[in-house]
Amino acid sequence: MRKVILVLPAIVIAGVMVFAALWAWQGAPDWVATWTVSRPELTVWAVRSAAIGIAAAAQAILLAPVGATIFGRGPVDSAMTFTAATICAVALVSAVACGLAGR
Repeated sequence: MRKVILVLPAIVIAGVMVFAALWAWQGAPDWVATWTVSRPELTVWAVRSAAIGIAAAAQAILLAPVGATIFGRGPVDSAMTFTAATICAVALVSAVACGLAGR
């Protein structure tokens, strides 16, 4: 029962994060069209990079606590979690850089 209490909120949060990432990716051109920016194509990529970061964070949430709780932790799980966290960090830094460049 304790596993279910820990796993279910993490699964719901990760699902909402993936939904938000897909929504942001698809809606980026429409959102940027209403903003006053000097380089809209770069600002679109800033929003899309943030969406990739959110999706990677959701994957890290699913791999780390959920996967470890259900299946146990192994070296492959740790490597995949580290890779997802690294992709999340790089995508968010890229989003900030593109956002600043697009202003």
